[in-house]
Amino acid sequence: MSRSATSQLSPGAAEMRLRAVAALANDPTSAISRALDAMRLLLGMDMAYVTDTRGGHCGVVAVSGDAESFGARIGMRVELAGTYCGELRAGRIDGLITDARRDLRVNHLEATQRARIGAYIARPIKLWDGTVFGSLACVSHGACPRLDERDVQFVALIARLVGGQLEQQHLAEQHERTRMTTELVRTLMAALAARDGYTSDHSYGVVNLALAVGRRLELSTEALLELEQVALLHDVGKIGMPDGILQKPGPLTHDEWNVMHTHPTIGADLVGKMDGVAHLAPAIRAEHERWDGAGYPHGLASEAIPTSSRIVFVCDALHAMTSDRPYRTAMSYTAAIAELQRNSGTQFCPAVVDAAPRTIESMHPGDFLRT
Repeated sequence: MSRSATSQLSPGAAEMRLRAVAALANDPTSAISRALDAMRLLLGMDMAYVTDTRGGHCGVVAVSGDAESFGARIGMRVELAGTYCGELRAGRIDGLITDARRDLRVNHLEATQRARIGAYIARPIKLWDGTVFGSLACVSHGACPRLDERDVQFVALIARLVGGQLEQQHLAEQHERTRMTTELVRTLMAALAARDGYTSDHSYGVVNLALAVGRRLELSTEALLELEQVALLHDVGKIGMPDGILQKPGPLTHDEWNVMHTHPTIGADLVGKMDGVAHLAPAIRAEHERWDGAGYPHGLASEAIPTSSRIVFVCDALHAMTSDRPYRTAMSYTAAIAELQRNSGTQFCPAVVDAAPRTIESMHPGDFLRT
């Protein structure tokens, strides 16, 4: 693409761009707003903005300049199809439109007429894992024939910085959510331990086993974190059980078991009201669902049961069978595994049952298991 004499970067303009990039890199707390301001001013455009194009929509997450005249505002979401950011994501435009009204690639788009777009320059924003978050763009109402590939490269550099800042914000938010979740889990476990020490100890034993099985099944880091939390809280609903049932030294009656069977729902309702752990509620509610659909409380079957629930169900049963209780002695590990295998495909998920013995054999014996 040719470059007109008027669009050549002067030494002063080049220095301004370098300073803008350096400021963005060194000031992560305001990187995105500074990026938009710098782009808009240095390119001489009317508006700069960041979009989120994940999930089939184009959402505006940050703007600089005269957004109102383009009908844009932070938080707005429109269908991706027919938008400039949608065309960029699909590869139908290359991110440089110097005269939108004469460009056959975009002059038919509703956005061109509705927002009175004359020029557009943009690059995709990619996160560190390579996924496309959205786009970083500048637009003007008038045509901008001076724009060329050097300007596109400048926008691409800023887009990389913005992508890095978005990733940092995501990680910081994720860390804070994890911290809050951990504190809530600890509080709930302390409350459970105050009611019933065995249930609390049992939950920690199930965690060790469930995580080992989850790693054997090659769960992602995020899935392992959820699995750990579900394993810890799978019995939290027993906080709502009457003392006469929770602390009974002998076997429960039929009616008492009916009451005990409400603990997954009680636990899910309790957890579901707490922002930091509410996302765990469905898996906690489903922890006693059977592979064949004969479990409780909703009769879910096979793949409809959350993965963490399936794993915890098997590990819960294995730990319970190999633990001493006042009304019975613990089973041996061999007998407990045989019981799991006998119920594989009916009560328990076959893949989890297959993984359990191989997992235990590779672990150091712990106090959660009787050998």
